Order: sequence, then C-alpha cells, then structure tokens
Amino acid sequence: MSEIYEFKEFKVESKRYMRVLWRHVANDHWWWVTAIVAGCCSLIAIDVRYLLVAAMLIFLLLPMAMTMVYITYTFTPEVRWSLLEKNAIIDRDGIHMSFTDERMHDHTIEWATVRSVVMYRGDMVFRLAGRRYNYWILPAEAVDTLGERLPEFKQFLADALTQVPQQ
Repeated sequence: MSEIYEFKEFKVESKRYMRVLWRHVANDHWWWVTAIVAGCCSLIAIDVRYLLVAAMLIFLLLPMAMTMVYITYTFTPEVRWSLLEKNAIIDRDGIHMSFTDERMHDHTIEWATVRSVVMYRGDMVFRLAGRRYNYWILPAEAVDTLGERLPEFKQFLADALTQVPQQ
C-alpha cells in the first residue's frame, strides 16, 4: 500500500475555483439576501416602488458583493496554488507542489494547516486554516487518475487529518 500519491500537471480553472468559493459564501450568508428582499417585498403593500428597491438589491448589489468576494480572494497565495499549473505529491508530510511556471517557488501545505477535505462535483476541496474561505482544490481530472486507488487515497486523507493536531 503506497503512501505517496503523485499527480502530474494539473490546474484549476478560475471559474471552477470561484464556483466552490461562492457556494460556501452563499451557504453562509443566504439569509441576508433573503431577509432584505423579503422585507422589501412586504413593503410592497405600502408602496409598489419597493419592488424596484428589491430588484435593485438583487440585480445591482448582489453582483457587486460577488465581485468584492472575488477580488478579496483572487489575490491570495492559496488561490494561486490552485490556479497555476503544477505537479503535486501528497504524502505523510503534506501536499508538495512544484509549479511549471519558474517564477513560482515550490510549496508544501502541511497537514496541520488542512482543516478538512470534501468532495464537490468530483473535485477534492482541501479547506485550509487561516482566512475563512481558503481552499486548495485537486480537480476531478487529477482525482480520476487514481482509478482504483481512490478509496485508499480517501482513507489516507482521513488518517492524515486525524493524526495531526489542528490549529
């Protein structure tokens, strides 16, 4: 049973990364949008113009909030680690990345900085310590290269995360 998993030249598209990010942000904050729109809709009985206010909130402020989240997280190192083309080796020490772009230095994500691993649409999303929505994504194309070793890999990840004290 090999404890080294190697993934050759892969990257994550920015739209895929943002889909994962926005899914988590929306799950945490959906009630804000719902409460504001419901409040405006309940005021329609008083004045129909509140319908316009609700529409402006949905079609103007919501995209602005999405853009703010995008800009806030796009420039973090964790996003670069996911978006740039790289080779990765996952072993007992952590996730070792070597980038094909020579301007980027090799980097290792230690298991102590990984809070959890979840599957989302075939991708493995490694939730990292630090800021609230930091992720490193192993795309479905890379996960599929494991083939029959996928259950063994999932068990390896579960063991690696339980044996390291979390921050």
